Amino acid sequence: MINFLRFNDFYKKIPLQDFHIHTNITDGKSTAEEYIESALQKKLEEIAFTEHVRKSSIWFDSFVSKVKKLRRECNLKIYYGIEAKAIDFEGQIDATPHMIEESEIVLGAVHRYPDEKGGFIDIKTLSGEEAAEIEFKLALGLLKYGEINVLAHPGGFFDSFFSNFPENYLRKLFNESVKRKIAIEFNSKYIKNIKSYFKLCKETNPFISLGSDAHNITELGNSVRLIRKTLKASGK
Repeated sequence: MINFLRFNDFYKKIPLQDFHIHTNITDGKSTAEEYIESALQKKLEEIAFTEHVRKSSIWFDSFVSKVKKLRRECNLKIYYGIEAKAIDFEGQIDATPHMIEESEIVLGAVHRYPDEKGGFIDIKTLSGEEAAEIEFKLALGLLKYGEINVLAHPGGFFDSFFSNFPENYLRKLFNESVKRKIAIEFNSKYIKNIKSYFKLCKETNPFISLGSDAHNITELGNSVRLIRKTLKASGK
């Protein structure tokens, strides 16, 4: 079981981990073996392979078997899991019960806005205010009802099209995550305003999962480097 630290514990020690990695099994460029070699070189202590899944991902079991085999062969803590998108406002994700139960870490994310008719809303047809509200409600559903361990890149889909996901929504999500002991992802790829994000994390003190959202080995560990740099800049 993965033990997530509260944000303010990072002032004492930054865990050398990366819990958001995609390999060439899905849309990543690097192999699991290449990531493991890179993790050892970068002196990471824990990593998690979290492949994008849908309910139709028939390769899931072979992926799990491969990771189990690889971790027996190296001196590195390695976990396997999934990243799956919210498909409604009640916390359901695009993964089968078997995938969720078998995974050692489950990242729930907002990747699309469901229209509740089996399809998705074109975000370009929405105003920023409308999109932010939908994203907030989807993320809140994941936190309240979802079978997840981590809320991945909160506000990240919104920020890909607009800018600055509202802080009041982030604060509500962070506070809800504490209630359910679900980790908020400190994602080096999606955080736009690091000072504001850092301040909010310090104030709400959520459980934190460090994740680079790596799609190649050069990105591995970026979350550790970002939080270390920010802590140093703050004089801690």
